[in-house]
Amino acid sequence: MNGVVLERVPVPELPQAWRDKLDCARADARVTARIEKEPTDTPAEEFVTDAPAFGIWRDREDMAVF
Repeated sequence: MNGVVLERVPVPELPQAWRDKLDCARADARVTARIEKEPTDTPAEEFVTDAPAFGIWRDREDMAVF
């Protein structure tokens, strides 16, 4: 599960930081809040090894990675 949905939450029960961002004129207003995990921009790790078997063709021009 990547997120949580809170439906029909009374505005006075929200954290103060959230209430500050809302423009609710009515004291009995209710909101639906959706909380999701933010994606990370972590790059994929490269496959690196010191095992000699993986480096046999390392210097061959015809095996170059594009």
